[in-house]
Order: sequence, then structure tokens, then C-alpha cells
Amino acid sequence: MRHNTKDRLVDPFDNIKYGDVSDEDITHFVGGFNMPIRVECIGITHPNPDYYIERKHSDYFIFEYVLSGVGHIVCDGKEYTVGAGDMYILPYGSTHKYYADKSDPFEKIWINIRSSIIKEIMRAYALDGKIVFRNSDCKSLFYELFRIAENTTFNDEVCYTAAEIIFRIINKLAQTENSGARASAIAKSTKIMLDDNLYGNITVDKIAETLVVSKVHVISEFKKYYKTTPYSYYMGRKMDIAKDMLATSSMRVSEIAEALGFCEQNYFSSLFKKKVGLSPDAYRKKMYTPPPHLNNAIRVTTKRLPMRQAFSFWVMHITVRRAITPYILPSFRHVGKTYGYPALCILRNRRVYLTAVSFVKQFCCIIRRERRPGIPLIIVKHLCCVIRRAVRPLPATTLIIALP
Repeated sequence: MRHNTKDRLVDPFDNIKYGDVSDEDITHFVGGFNMPIRVECIGITHPNPDYYIERKHSDYFIFEYVLSGVGHIVCDGKEYTVGAGDMYILPYGSTHKYYADKSDPFEKIWINIRSSIIKEIMRAYALDGKIVFRNSDCKSLFYELFRIAENTTFNDEVCYTAAEIIFRIINKLAQTENSGARASAIAKSTKIMLDDNLYGNITVDKIAETLVVSKVHVISEFKKYYKTTPYSYYMGRKMDIAKDMLATSSMRVSEIAEALGFCEQNYFSSLFKKKVGLSPDAYRKKMYTPPPHLNNAIRVTTKRLPMRQAFSFWVMHITVRRAITPYILPSFRHVGKTYGYPALCILRNRRVYLTAVSFVKQFCCIIRRERRPGIPLIIVKHLCCVIRRAVRPLPATTLIIALP
């Protein structure tokens, strides 16, 4: 099925920019929200000198194999040129653009996937941070991916097959990339200790003491096999986690700094700005936007009740758009049934009334933890974020109740 630029969904947040993408065969997939690897779409891009795509923040992993011609990629500020036989992976959360060469436009086959585990798998195979893989020999595997769309477009039916092929691609890349550079025991042990202490603190001196070698030797071995120093790798991993927290949660900057083992928020903020180019607040403002289908879909209002008590009593109204009511209501009912909150929610005219919830933060944690199967996590995250923002200005001694 050929798609024209006019057929693309309008992006209200201006996250994606398109050139001429009319020469593409694309299959979109639906469902499979709870799968660890979910196919977004699969396609083939035919040669077109005006082909161009740019994303400020990628919502998925993009695997692409070049069949012929030449293309150009810019990912997180680094430029690459790819040709026939090359493969590239654009990671989730990256800022990137890719386009065809004017004189010899590339033809490519590709798959976009949403996944909660691909990043860790890439890291385990020492492929994290790599974008382009030369002469990858993955052509047949990509055609296998393309063929799974011939019979169905439901993720529940294709996700296992797609995951198996993706794992084979990653395994083949790892064998090729790491065949001539096997990390030494010291480099591997250093990396493991750094990864195990991302939410705490560990120094190179401590690692050297544990391994009974000198600090200089630890740094030399690590840099030899991972092309960076232990400190740069360690801080880079922490900043990646911080970016995810800022983009997907409503945690305060001080809470994120503390969670990642930083004693001072100012040091965390200055390091984040040095690594990312934006302050934590500016990054959150730029990156956190609800998905288009949730824009104005959830609205929370609070109103104080005229009661003379030690506590101030407020009523919270959560208004949800009809399209996502089937997702939201089961979550509230499940929490109410499991944790015994009396009359936790009543739905009237698409409005959900909460009752007997005195700690909104605790309630939001429960909602996320007890998410029912089939309820997209992004909806629950967005709901919790909207609730927290609504109650943040309220006095500390507040009991949130609902009208009968």
C-alpha cells in the first residue's frame, strides 16, 4: 500500500517532519499493548531523492537495512552515510533525521518497534551507542520481517515471530561487531559493577580495590574495549535514566537526583546540562508531552468544600474523553476492590469521582502497579501525572473526597 504525505497523521507537537514519503509500502499493526516487543509498522522505502524524515524525540526503535543506493543519517548530533548492505538502528528517545542522497537515493527495508527490553538487550551485547553496522548481512532477516505482515496486522499474532527475528538480527550484529574485540575480564567486571550501581555510587578507586589492580589499569582496559572512560560511561548511563524519568514521570528534579545517587541537586543539574545541553527543567518541558490521542483527554479539577475542620476537604473531578473511558474505569474499580477503598469511583456522564483517597501519591503508585491487562501504560502514566499536577498546589493537610 503506497502512502502519500497527505495521508500522514497531523502531529500537533511538531515532533516529526516529513519530506516526500509517497514512495513507501507500509503495513501498520494494532494491539499488543502489553507485549515487551510490539511492532508499530513495517515497510519498504523505494528510491526517492526528496525522501526525508526528522524526529525531535523518537517514540520507538527503528531498524533499517539499505538495499541499494546511498542515504544520510544524523542521530543525536552525529552524522553517518550508509550504502547497500549497511544497517542502522535509531534508538528510542533519540533526536534524528535521515534522508536519501540526491544523486543516488537509497532503497531500504525497515521496521519500527516499541519495546521495554531492546535497550537492555543491546547493552548486554555491547551494542548500545552504535548506530551504523557496515555489511551487516541481515537482508534475508529483514525480508522475513516484511513477510510476517502478509497474513495479519494484529500484534498479538505476529509479535512473537517478530521478536524472534529481531533477536536473531541483534545476535548476528553482536557476533560481527565483537568478534575482533572481546572485552577483558577487568573491563567486563568494571562494566558490571558500574551497571549494578546506577542508583547508588561507586568510584574507580573502589573498583580497582575490588579487582586488586591499579586504578590506571582499570581505566586503560575499560577505555581499550569500550572506547570511553569508566566515569564517562557511568555518568552517561545515569543521564539516560534521568532523561527517561524527566520525560515520563512527574518526579521532582531533586527526587531524580537523589534516586540516582547524587548528594546535591545543583551538581546533578549542572552535569545534566553539560551532557544533554539543556537543564533538567528545560528538558522536561521540551520532551514531556502527552501522546496526540491523549491531548486534553484527561482533565482534573479540584474544589474546596466549605467545612470547618482541622483538615481542608476537597473534591476531585476527573473528566475523561469517551474514547479512553474503557481503559481508565477498570483501573479504578480494580484498585477499589483490591485495596478496599469505599466507593472508590462512580462514573456519571463520563466523569469519575474518587472517594476516600488521602494520599494521592500513594494512590497513583497503586494505579500504576495494579494496571489491568490490556490497559496501555502510557494512559496510566498520563493520568497519574495529571492528578499530581492538579493536587500539587493544595495544602499539605488535605483530604480528597468526593460528592456522594
